Amino acid sequence: MRITLCQENVARILEEGANRARTAARLASACEAIKEKILLQVSLEDAANLAGIERSYFCRVFKKHMGIGFAVWLREIRVAYAKDLLSRPEVRITDIALMCGFSDLSSFDRFFRNSVGFTPRRYRRALQQGNSTSLFLDFHAGF
Repeated sequence: MRITLCQENVARILEEGANRARTAARLASACEAIKEKILLQVSLEDAANLAGIERSYFCRVFKKHMGIGFAVWLREIRVAYAKDLLSRPEVRITDIALMCGFSDLSSFDRFFRNSVGFTPRRYRRALQQGNSTSLFLDFHAGF
């Protein structure tokens, strides 16, 4: 009797581990797909569909596996992409905001500033002047 219970527990634990691994793989696959489609508007529903799991479950497991919520992660991915585009002076900042999935320049400025510590315009100016070190020093001087 005891051996049977122990075997059942081991089987249950292994199955839970396998389920977690499958869920993690689905999340990773969805994240990569979203990164490839960053120029498109991607919703929470889209992400859950890409992962092949229900929306509410996606929210829970995403936060558990990634350590942050989906919306925060998506904004950070968009800001990272924007930082790369800001190094290209021929692309207007308004166009970068829209290309990165922000609905308007105001929200882009706000999220960029909260993430990076500077407005996109100031970030671009420092890159053009070759002062990316000064951005780091200015940002951390306040801490």
